[in-house]
Amino acid sequence: MTTAQYRIEEYVGQFKQVQEVENLEKGGVVEELAQELLKQIPSRNFVKEFEYIHDPNPGEADGLLFFEDSYWVAEVKSHPIFRKIPGSVELIKSRFTHKVTRAADQIQNTIDYLDSLDDEFGLVYNLTGNKNTSEMNTGGIVILDGFLPTLYSGNARADQQLGMGDIHDHIPEHERIVVITLYDLYQLIQEDETNLFNEFLLWRTGYEGNMPVWGFSEREYWAFYFDNYRPNDEFRKGVEEAAKKDIITVYISKRFNDKSHLQDIKNRNSNESW
Repeated sequence: MTTAQYRIEEYVGQFKQVQEVENLEKGGVVEELAQELLKQIPSRNFVKEFEYIHDPNPGEADGLLFFEDSYWVAEVKSHPIFRKIPGSVELIKSRFTHKVTRAADQIQNTIDYLDSLDDEFGLVYNLTGNKNTSEMNTGGIVILDGFLPTLYSGNARADQQLGMGDIHDHIPEHERIVVITLYDLYQLIQEDETNLFNEFLLWRTGYEGNMPVWGFSEREYWAFYFDNYRPNDEFRKGVEEAAKKDIITVYISKRFNDKSHLQDIKNRNSNESW
């Protein structure tokens, strides 16, 4: 699965007509798929394709996801990240940074607009049913297509070492941003804790550039939070202490990395006579 995106792009690149159709249609398809997934997350309200005019430029967000005490602006970015650059990791990083920083700017513009509507019973109050922007946490969800690792972990030191420091330079530490692939989003809404999605987002984006955990994908962060951090007080205290001391833990979950088949192979081999 991790090489599927690469192989698809290589195939598409061989046929000019197919490539033209993909360039024209792919973005809209990915955006629609992402919006359908966001709608499935239990929330107070989901607004699709939110358009507005602010100072005096028009703006648009691919989605607004409202919870009890927070709302999140969603931006979907589709891009053939592997096309024509199969060996250039640095160019992949550059394109990733460009897409994420563009999305972050669009997210902040939308939040600024909603913040400017400071009337007591205005748009946000009507969309949430009970609260204004000043009473809520705000953040952004950047959704990318493709099978990509978490190149933006939320830990400025780790991301700098991976060559992704420009994202942290661009996004203020207090801004809540999570970057997730369409595939990971699909996987997470299949999990039993989907009704706690807001709680996860607040934890995932709450360390202001000092996230004490590094995982390969957002599935690993999900498993870390619900399998270890949330149910265990002592574990939770240890993680918070690690954040204060700038200690990073690399985490690989049992939940999303089932290796039981290896035991089956071992058992089968041990039963064979040579």
